Amino acid sequence: MTINNKLLLSIIIFSLGLIIIGFIGLFTDNENLDIVLKPSVFLFIITGGYFIIKNGTFIYSPEYRFVKLGIAFILVGTMFKIMHWPFATPILGLGCISFSIVYLYYLMQKNQTRWSDFLKLFFVLTVSIGRLFKMFHWPYSKEITFIGMIALLILVIDLIITKKTYLDKK
Repeated sequence: MTINNKLLLSIIIFSLGLIIIGFIGLFTDNENLDIVLKPSVFLFIITGGYFIIKNGTFIYSPEYRFVKLGIAFILVGTMFKIMHWPFATPILGLGCISFSIVYLYYLMQKNQTRWSDFLKLFFVLTVSIGRLFKMFHWPYSKEITFIGMIALLILVIDLIITKKTYLDKK
């Protein structure tokens, strides 16, 4: 069973509404409103990323199978982190960086690239680097992830405008 694009778009719009409410809470110092910011950002990144992948051509490429290896590294690294075992951060970092490497390789194999392909690479890089900064407790992790969110928002809007995917029933 696949999720149709109308449901994905409604989740994306819902998460964007929650992000706006969270920003209002940040600017007014209202802790009851800004508590929704982190979960809504996570929901937007996951849903928007899935929307882009589902309606793109990368999912049909042979390079896509290597993404599963990156997901496996992230799952193992997360389990190591939960159990407080050593090497959790390097394993998580390897999983995050693998997405960027796989997509960069995919772009190099393509004959024709559009500006949105490079923006997708930028999105993957910023989210991966932002997560690495967060894992190592370096500054600016939130800002880097926010820049990636803006790139994802541009990609979602471009996909809606160019392909009109919200009308089909995939």
